[in-house]
Amino acid sequence: MKTKKLSNQEKKINKRIESGEITPVRIPRHKSSTEIIKYQLCSEIIKYKKENDLLQKDIAEAIRVNKSEISKIFSYQLEEFSTERLFDMVEVLIKRGAGIRLETIFEEVKKKASDLDKRMRPSA
Repeated sequence: MKTKKLSNQEKKINKRIESGEITPVRIPRHKSSTEIIKYQLCSEIIKYKKENDLLQKDIAEAIRVNKSEISKIFSYQLEEFSTERLFDMVEVLIKRGAGIRLETIFEEVKKKASDLDKRMRPSA
């Protein structure tokens, strides 16, 4: 099997991803309100990282998770995380002065849940 040669730009992006400077994002098609809540909580953690120019390891230390878990959070691989655990992580950041507002999270969840509800209703 032939391996694709990476362009210089792709190599630079890969280095930035490896360093934690940027995060690849896969936006899921939500199947439940629980998934929407988890996604929003992770989005707030990622936004905090970017707004404060932090590395993934800085966030991992702040919310007391290991490197593997923070990578999963930053790539939205949320299957093994409970909603409660993600709330706890966000709460730690809030206590450290993050400008995260739970009301904003809930408004986004409400909006996305409404969209999900519309998609799930049978067509008339």
